[in-house]
Amino acid sequence: MHKIFYFALAFHLFISCSNDEDATPFFELSCLGTPIESNNLMVCDSFVLSPQQCDVVHVGDYKLAKDSRSYLNQYCLEIGDKEVFVNSNGDKLYMEVYAKNFTKTIAARNTFINCDNDTTKFITACYGNEYAQFNMRSADSKIDLLIRLRTSLSTEDPLSGKAADYIEILQRTANNLFLQEFSIIINERDIGFNQEPSQENLGTIELLGESFENVLSYNISAFTDPKPFKYYYNQTIGLIAFQDSEGVLWRLEL
Repeated sequence: MHKIFYFALAFHLFISCSNDEDATPFFELSCLGTPIESNNLMVCDSFVLSPQQCDVVHVGDYKLAKDSRSYLNQYCLEIGDKEVFVNSNGDKLYMEVYAKNFTKTIAARNTFINCDNDTTKFITACYGNEYAQFNMRSADSKIDLLIRLRTSLSTEDPLSGKAADYIEILQRTANNLFLQEFSIIINERDIGFNQEPSQENLGTIELLGESFENVLSYNISAFTDPKPFKYYYNQTIGLIAFQDSEGVLWRLEL
């Protein structure tokens, strides 16, 4: 299945470059379709203030950049499809896709800017955005990942409306919450910097006998035990490998 999927992707890349100008560029990732409006979608003007907020400022509305979508090729897998990862001993780990969605919604970010009339409260930046995500988990459900592509405001100056597109990976914890373990910028848009402080651009690397190009990762050396998983990601495939909490490297079987 996997070899067929990536052969089809490569063939589509060739056709996209060879056909006339009306051809759909590969990076539009047609399997995404049209975003569905979130059930709680509202406009920033109707945002309900919390006790810690004094004002909400609408800073813009964003769609996922077309060239960012190529980083989410695994979204094209169908519900029930399995990605197979192998370790150095030849053991196999089957990760089944069990959910995916492409959503239009609004989001908010605390600016940490005090209100003029009440310094105990803060101004919030509100923005419209799109996100695409899918979930996959191991057969025993011990590993349950959410992989997401979304637009997010700059943390340095959210009121400016500057934003970037991120790939994020979250893992379900024992208390049934998803904890973010991986966040990398794959399109800086107008944010003014092209990567997160701990983002690693590893270039071409070999993982368990297979070579991968343009690999992105996240430096976890500053984390104390228990350390998060270390993920390896690239534009061509998506999640290509991860090192689990026991230090075992699992690489996608090609």
